Amino acid sequence: MAGKSLSAKELEELLGNLRGVFEAVLTETSRNPALACALSAALDGARKGSRAGKPALDPFAVYEQGWEVMLRSRLAPLNADQLADIIRAHKLDPKGRTRDRSSEKLRDWIVDAVERSTS
Repeated sequence: MAGKSLSAKELEELLGNLRGVFEAVLTETSRNPALACALSAALDGARKGSRAGKPALDPFAVYEQGWEVMLRSRLAPLNADQLADIIRAHKLDPKGRTRDRSSEKLRDWIVDAVERSTS
């Protein structure tokens, strides 16, 4: 779409759609503390350009709300640094075996560690 301009009608439609999306995000964020934490951490990381160091969410609290499915959905948007912060804050890897792992592997590690400790 670069180099192309929108007609007044297309622009109006786009702005209306964006308002709807942002209103939905704002509403859900005000109702959902875990989502609020995840968004806050993502925005902090984007603003600072580096790790916030503070965990984006409590994986045990999320797991209690919706088991593995909800935990995985809340972990999905987080980057490797945010996932490592969760692992460190909740002491899910006392032997340091998760260093230099992909985001996917870190998500699996968190889910497995939470499931082991709650069973």
